[in-house]
Amino acid sequence: MDGTKMPWRSLTVVSALASALVALLGLAGIVIDGEAATRAVEAGGQIVSAAAALLAVYGRVRATARIERR
Repeated sequence: MDGTKMPWRSLTVVSALASALVALLGLAGIVIDGEAATRAVEAGGQIVSAAAALLAVYGRVRATARIERR
């Protein structure tokens, strides 16, 4: 591996934390069934898609060079 990154930028760490959260919710009596999990995954995908679009617009607005075809 090259370089380092912060723990929250690691898919492994984030996945482990999500798994732990679901387990803790189960201990608290809150059950995440298949339908709720599917809705959560779909919502997460939509949030990531919206964030990526906003990041693209921000990047273009902040840019200092023009986009050019050669």
